[in-house]
Amino acid sequence: MKCFGKIYLIVFFITCSVFPLIAFSDTIPTNNKALEDTVKVLNKRFWTEYRKGLSEGLKIAQKSNSYTERIKDLKLKSIAYYNLSVVYKSLDRYDSSFYYAQKAIEIDSIRGDKRDLAINYSHLGNIFSAVDDYSKALEFYFKSLKIKERLSDSLGLAIDYHNIGHIYSETRDYNKALLYYKKGLNIFLEQDFTVYIATAYNNIGVNYFYKKDIDLAEEYYIKALEIYQRINDKVGEALGYSNLGTIAQERKKYNEALHYYLKGYRLRIQNNDPSGITNSLINLGSIYLAKDEYEKAEESLLDALNRANEIKSISLKENVLHQLILLYEELKDYENAFTYQKLYQAVSDSIYDESKAKRFVQLSLEFEFEKQQKAREYQLNAERQVIIGDLERVKFVRRLLLILLIASFLIILLYFRFNQAIRKTNKSLKAKTDKIIQQKHHLENINREVIKAKEELATINNEKDRFFSIIAHDLKNPFNIMIGITSILSSGEVNIDRKEELQFLKDLHQVATDGYKLLQNLLEWARIQKGESRFIPEHLNIRMMIDETTTLLKHMAVKKDINLIIDVPNGTHAYGDKNMLTTVIRNLLSNALKFTDKKGEVVVGSEIKHNFLKIYVKDNGVGISEENISKLFRIDESISTYGTDNESGTGLGLILCKGFVETNGGKIWVESEVNVGTTFIFTIPLRPDIKINTEG
Repeated sequence: MKCFGKIYLIVFFITCSVFPLIAFSDTIPTNNKALEDTVKVLNKRFWTEYRKGLSEGLKIAQKSNSYTERIKDLKLKSIAYYNLSVVYKSLDRYDSSFYYAQKAIEIDSIRGDKRDLAINYSHLGNIFSAVDDYSKALEFYFKSLKIKERLSDSLGLAIDYHNIGHIYSETRDYNKALLYYKKGLNIFLEQDFTVYIATAYNNIGVNYFYKKDIDLAEEYYIKALEIYQRINDKVGEALGYSNLGTIAQERKKYNEALHYYLKGYRLRIQNNDPSGITNSLINLGSIYLAKDEYEKAEESLLDALNRANEIKSISLKENVLHQLILLYEELKDYENAFTYQKLYQAVSDSIYDESKAKRFVQLSLEFEFEKQQKAREYQLNAERQVIIGDLERVKFVRRLLLILLIASFLIILLYFRFNQAIRKTNKSLKAKTDKIIQQKHHLENINREVIKAKEELATINNEKDRFFSIIAHDLKNPFNIMIGITSILSSGEVNIDRKEELQFLKDLHQVATDGYKLLQNLLEWARIQKGESRFIPEHLNIRMMIDETTTLLKHMAVKKDINLIIDVPNGTHAYGDKNMLTTVIRNLLSNALKFTDKKGEVVVGSEIKHNFLKIYVKDNGVGISEENISKLFRIDESISTYGTDNESGTGLGLILCKGFVETNGGKIWVESEVNVGTTFIFTIPLRPDIKINTEG
């Protein structure tokens, strides 16, 4: 999409160059006219060499720039600076690109050439966009837009609309991105700019895809593909097939997706497009993985990895490594999965380092921009001081003349100074009044913060009181039982047989176990409150985790003759902290078994919804009243209850579950009906790039 600006400017400067292309010579002309003609030739020749290669383009631009200090034609200087800025941007030397863009803008401001000034503003926006400084990029795109609106430059307007749309797309404001893309599209349609129309359709389709509006995305992808086919643009046609493949894959129509990906792949092979071929291989690998055709998936992905290394594309390498990790996890080849996980982490670290480097360049450009702004302000102030000095001298002469000619001028002068003193006094009083108002606002803000802190402290105190209440209430019963049993056993006054003695010991063991679990939950809750609970997310095999947990709790189900059903497909994966999520599953399953009658049924199931994995634990036990449902997951409410076999519980386990699920970016809730059953449901993201879940 950014290529619009470059194409437009190439056309502009070629059409503006009316001088014929002559043979270039290294001999430096001696007179100004000959030197200007040479610069014209160099500026025109630049675009031909630039398309062949950046190094040749740079040589021409540097040579042209070296002559600009000796010529008087400001327009030629501006073009030379612009060309040099363009090639430096392509070489990722953003500081140099910014410097020459600023010099071009200064000259165009002096010349008053609004069209060239708008082009340079748009180019400066491209520079800031390249280093992810989207705020500055928008500032200059809108400056360019205002000028082009006054000039009725339709093509330039459409290109700027698309540049602005790109910025909003990059910042994930897809609605605004679509607004500006469609503004540009309308102009392209009116002017019948076919290539631009296809690109606009494609960009609009991409943003609808990001908005999860798959039908509209497909509609615009098809429109773009039809144009690419009509104008025989094989690169665009390959992109169109790849886009339609992503639509089919999103709809889980894997054979249809494979058909489109293969068509795009063949076109990219014919056009010898290294980056496109690598991307197609990644798409094919992901489809084969979804279709469980693991050998083909492995072949495609390893080929893609080799090509990504050859073209040194970090982003493509990151994508293919992620797919390889998923493949080997599916194959349970954990050694290879671990190897590629380490490579993936290394690539992610390099991308992070690249991002930091971009931020450094961004700050450097902002600093340079502010420095030049200050330099301009200093120059304007100096010029203003000269003007003020001249005015003061004129005033002095006039005063002398008026003093000599008219004595009454003294009265006027005194009146003037008196009036000036009054204004100064009023200004001082206004400044003091403004300061008092500002201090008043500051005190009001402090007062609001104090009230807020007081409310937060009251909440913390309530939670603390509830915390100690739980400890007092839920530890009292176990200790009463232990004291009663040990009192009977130690007194020696009651004759008990071996069977009764064993029962007492079992009761003691159960009481001790329950007390230990309570202390564990209290300790873990305290860690969460203090922010000490470690969060280590990773790609998880959820079915395997559930199987391990049910094995540990199977004795509870067997003891109560409960039918325990696991309705989670093999190979179900998600992303999160294994220890936290194991604790959540164990607590929910333990509760379900505890509150289900003998010969009852407990089901653990899952489903995928909106990029999240939904896991539920459903029982047909005693159920929970609406009053008690509102008290769940809260430390300030008590719901200590007993299971169908008088198993004890404190409610702290559910509070832990809520904390762990939310830490993992999910949500937990309950659906229940008394004497019918209860279902606890929670969600976790499928991938690390998924945002926190806000849906029930």
